[in-house]
Amino acid sequence: MYYKIENNIIVEGPISLDSYKSSLTSNELIALGYFPIEISAYPEYDINTQYIIMNRIIDTDKVIHEWTVHNIPDDDIEDTIYKRKICMKQNATDNRYRVETSGLSINGIMIKTDRESQATIAGTLNFLGLVPSAVIDWKGAGGWTTITAQSANYSAIAIGMHVQACFSHERALCEAIDLATTHAELDSIDINSGWPPNIIEI
Repeated sequence: MYYKIENNIIVEGPISLDSYKSSLTSNELIALGYFPIEISAYPEYDINTQYIIMNRIIDTDKVIHEWTVHNIPDDDIEDTIYKRKICMKQNATDNRYRVETSGLSINGIMIKTDRESQATIAGTLNFLGLVPSAVIDWKGAGGWTTITAQSANYSAIAIGMHVQACFSHERALCEAIDLATTHAELDSIDINSGWPPNIIEI
């Protein structure tokens, strides 16, 4: 790629050379004002607190793309931290809902834990409270099983503890996010780990 230079000013480019100009030597191209582009090494910088600007420097036989690193103004950093916090808390909420409703294996029996199933389990528990001797045919995520009042109580307690653990972890994450004041502190918060397991042995 080349720039067209006139009177030490870039007037066109970056451009590719046509077949005729491609046959010319480097000195011939420079004499016609076509300077090749040389790109300097890309600098390391902190994307959260800095940004880079590309400067075009006209040399005797080339145009150099040189990068300079600049600090983001403090007010802008605060704005990016605020927006990042909103995004992280929403992601934490999404993770909590996914773990909460993705099912729970209780003693090897997979129980659905989506909101509809949670309501159904609560209704079943109420029914068995009225008729303790009843045996319920239950279709879980892994197939059919039977539920008694005792097993329903165990399941309801396990599911309730699982759901509460999900919300407790989300709350802890959101509180940590709110307390963070720098991007580095936000980097240290892992919203994808620490969630309760989906397997419980009673």
